[in-house]
Amino acid sequence: MLVEIEQKVVALSELSVHNDNLLLEGKAHTKDEAEQLAVKLRTLKGSLLELQRALHDKQLNIQVRLQPR
Repeated sequence: MLVEIEQKVVALSELSVHNDNLLLEGKAHTKDEAEQLAVKLRTLKGSLLELQRALHDKQLNIQVRLQPR
């Protein structure tokens, strides 16, 4: 599951770069849409990174509890 989230974050990063390129070359109408998409992509990426950290922390907690004492 963590690997899948990492892959999605990478894909979002690539989309952000593509979107930034569209912003640079786009017209006013397209530029507004691209800016809105950029905000949504940044928000989604942040949420995925936060989820990834939470899942990683939970995984570490589980591993610590399962270790023999």
